[in-house]
Amino acid sequence: MTTRRGNPAKGNIPSVAFKHNKNSKKTINILALPNEGLCPRCHDIIEWKKKYRKYKPLTTPKRCTKCQEKTVKRAYHTICDGCARKTKDPGQDEREEREYEEALSLLSERQRRAYFRRKEKGQPVDDILEAASKALKENRDEFDFDMGSDDDDEDGDDDEDDDDDDDGEE
Repeated sequence: MTTRRGNPAKGNIPSVAFKHNKNSKKTINILALPNEGLCPRCHDIIEWKKKYRKYKPLTTPKRCTKCQEKTVKRAYHTICDGCARKTKDPGQDEREEREYEEALSLLSERQRRAYFRRKEKGQPVDDILEAASKALKENRDEFDFDMGSDDDDEDGDDDEDDDDDDDGEE
């Protein structure tokens, strides 16, 4: 543990954004690599890694999680191209994409249009996405509640009707 006093926040904030050497052979090769078969979120992450020189290309093929062969030749991918084509599953997880689409479908038309308008202009859309995820969670909770209400007290909880019977009045 440190004994330093004062504000632990970063003191030296850079005035100029990071800019790497565009003319290096490594950078040119990395920027030329395609990002295919990815969900939008994973695509954006890999593009960020390329932009800020955090992308590390694979030196040897990686093992595919579906077929267990060493056929994954692109960095930050988990499924080889052959398995991705067979299962029509992108190289990364597609579940988040489906949740995103489902959350957007639960928004009102006004919120949905505001989201796409802000996204097109490059403005922050975090508040709308939070509302979408909240709506998705509430929708799932309602669905779970509806599914549980069809069963007659299988979970062992006492209903109000059961409490009336315990009073001894009949």
